[in-house]
Amino acid sequence: MERKSPAVATVASSEPGWAKNRSRASSLSVGRARVELVAWTIATVSFLYAYTRYVHGAGVPIDQLPLFLVNKTAAFAGIALFGAACVSRTSETRSRFGQLALGSIVVHVLFTMALLGPEYYGKLYRPDGRFSLLGGAALSCGAIGLVYLLQIFCVHTLGARGLARSRARVTTGTVVLLLAAAHVAFLGAGGWLSPESWALGMPPITLLGFVAAVGFASGPLVVRAVRAGWPTPSAAAAANGVAGPAGSRPRA
Repeated sequence: MERKSPAVATVASSEPGWAKNRSRASSLSVGRARVELVAWTIATVSFLYAYTRYVHGAGVPIDQLPLFLVNKTAAFAGIALFGAACVSRTSETRSRFGQLALGSIVVHVLFTMALLGPEYYGKLYRPDGRFSLLGGAALSCGAIGLVYLLQIFCVHTLGARGLARSRARVTTGTVVLLLAAAHVAFLGAGGWLSPESWALGMPPITLLGFVAAVGFASGPLVVRAVRAGWPTPSAAAAANGVAGPAGSRPRA
């Protein structure tokens, strides 16, 4: 076998490192651009949906756009972006989706605090002005979900590494999505079962958010269950008494 001289080996070993760094930087830039494109698409579609349904369908005055409509847009976009973060394969994509989701949810929380009152959320209040059972449950789920979301952010930036961080992210991410599903269910489930009352026949954003949250939360669990219950080709061959790969045969 032909051997390379030390000089050639040095050049060969130094060039791939430089090329790898440049390739990695390029791939990160492309990945970030794709995430930004997906995020802007989700936000734009969410806003157009909210504008069409509530302004043209439900008769919400256009002057409610800066807070009321943007609040609904941020709420749904936050769920969708966080779900995308949970199912992303690379850490860079997952991190960027998570940052955008956290920003959207913080906007939603701040806008909700500004709007909170019987004028906008009358069904969350009792006639005496105190929160009803559904109102208290909805706010509790939202607040606890925000705490878990901040926990993920802290674990990702300051906490555990490796497998411990991965397990914490998956478990806590599922909890956040389930709490988000409960939050929107307490807010709007009363109108989900009467499609005839939907403005322009369009489902409420709370229903869309519930479907998205449950879908993203159950997706990884379903995949994991399928992988655990689906036998590999070698295991299936061994169970049937057939030789597996590489000519291996089960022992009698």
